[in-house]
Parts: sequence; structure tokens; C-alpha cells
Amino acid sequence: GKGVAALGLVAALAWLLSGFYTVQTNEVGINLRFGAYAGKTQPGLNYNLPYPIGSVVKLKVTDRNAIDIGSRSIPDRVRAGSESMLDVPEESLMLTGDENIADVKFRVIWQIDPVKPEDFAFNIRNPQDTVKAVAESAMREIVGRTQIQRILTAERKIIEPTAQELMQKVLNEYKAGVLVLQVQLLSVDPPAQVISAFRDVTAAQQDMQRLRNEAE
Repeated sequence: GKGVAALGLVAALAWLLSGFYTVQTNEVGINLRFGAYAGKTQPGLNYNLPYPIGSVVKLKVTDRNAIDIGSRSIPDRVRAGSESMLDVPEESLMLTGDENIADVKFRVIWQIDPVKPEDFAFNIRNPQDTVKAVAESAMREIVGRTQIQRILTAERKIIEPTAQELMQKVLNEYKAGVLVLQVQLLSVDPPAQVISAFRDVTAAQQDMQRLRNEAE
């Protein structure tokens, strides 16, 4: 009987000791008790009641993530170790405010909010898909109220921070626990089918302005 009690005590002690865990410097630990949020822990040695009572989710809150909208990077079969870009027109083609079509490719850089990592862990099921959907929707809204000529020229530097602000607002409403760090426009062009005609129009406009200046 004493032997059985001793074995039970050792087993209970080993079970309790298994609750110690380490959080790396780029992580935050999310403690769960019976599946419910019970607090977060900082880098270092921490403790939570072991399974099946408790569990831990570790989130890399300082790692930066990037999502490309309108294009995908794929391995280059010709040059080993390099990548090539594949167009995704169903994402990149957007209607402008003056009813033209713009081919907009951009990148969103984001990370988990270190202040509210529990929101990221519990409030959204597919974080990558959620950020991508919000990014595409925000960019379509901004492009949809801007003329194509302004998108191609002066408005580009205004679009990036405006899209970032709108994305962050929507994600905050979702309580997604995501920080949008930067929006980068990779390219803004007319659709490939009409780009040569669009360049002809632009060249004609420039010729008209030049001739006008010479006449004056």
C-alpha cells in the first residue's frame, strides 16, 4: 500500500512539474484553463497547470508577416533558388472612380499585436485569410473613389497610408489582434490588354502640352 501511495505521489509530482514551459524572446504565452483564456505570460520560464486542465499557446508577436495581393511568388524552374511572380488578375484588377480598370498589386506587412495577442488567438479563425480579405477590400474602396490618372501618378504615396489606416480600423473592429505595419504598392498599371493604347493616350497628352507650350 505504501509503495502504491509513493508511486501515486511521484506521478502527481511529475504531472505538476510538467506544467513548466519556456517562452522565447519573440513570443507571448497564452495560458488556457479548460480551454478558456486565463492570462498571458512574458518571455522566460513560466508555469500553467498541465494537460488536461491547462494548456499553452505560444504566439510569435515580433515576427513580421507579408501578404501579396494581386501576385504570387513561385519557385523559378529555370534558375534554382530564385522566385518569379505570378499574376492573379481576380485580385489585382480594380474599378477606379472614373470607371477605368487599374491593375493594382501591393504587399501588406503585419504582425500580431503584442498588447492583445489573446484577440489574435481567439477572435479570428484564419488570420492570414482575414488580413488578406480586409486588405483587398480596403484597397478596392480607395481605388474606387480615385481617378486612374491620379492613381498612376501623384496619388500613389497617399494611397499607401490611407489603405493602412482603413485596414487597421476594420481589423480593430473585428478585434483581430493584428497590427498593420506597412502597405506597399508594388505596381499600378492599366490592364495588360490596353496598356499600349493607354501609353499612346498619355504620349498624345504630353505632345499636346508640349506643342501648346511651344506655341505660347
